[in-house]
Amino acid sequence: MIQQPPFEESRQTQLAYQEEGINIDKLNSVIGDIELTPSEERILIWLAGWEQDTVDNIISVIKKVVWSESPEKNLNYNDLAVICKNKLTLKEARIAAGISQAELAKRSGVKKCSISSYEQNRTSFNKIAFGTVKKFAEALNIPMECLESDEE
Repeated sequence: MIQQPPFEESRQTQLAYQEEGINIDKLNSVIGDIELTPSEERILIWLAGWEQDTVDNIISVIKKVVWSESPEKNLNYNDLAVICKNKLTLKEARIAAGISQAELAKRSGVKKCSISSYEQNRTSFNKIAFGTVKKFAEALNIPMECLESDEE
């Protein structure tokens, strides 16, 4: 995990320091609790000083590489759920995004009737394919690990 140095040690303006902190938070959301060497942490702090768009693009590439090389392409929801602390049901995430089931269907490529079925627990959300969860997360612009089932 990346630790931002104290402001007094940074030799930056307050605004630049705040932006660096935002970028460090974004990088930490991808890196998680992975232990970094001091050299790795220094490089990532340096990277966090770049523009937010640059950091967002680098994070996007990192995520694509990680998932494309992942041997767990057939994971189901339960395998992923333990990773995220602040989980949302599909319905909560969709409502928070301010979109209808029809819009989620359009964005994700998943049929509206399937979305309705997942939201109403007629079809077990815990059993759906990894790729479908990924489509929902991408359509809702949230980490897929943060989606959870309504089921008890």
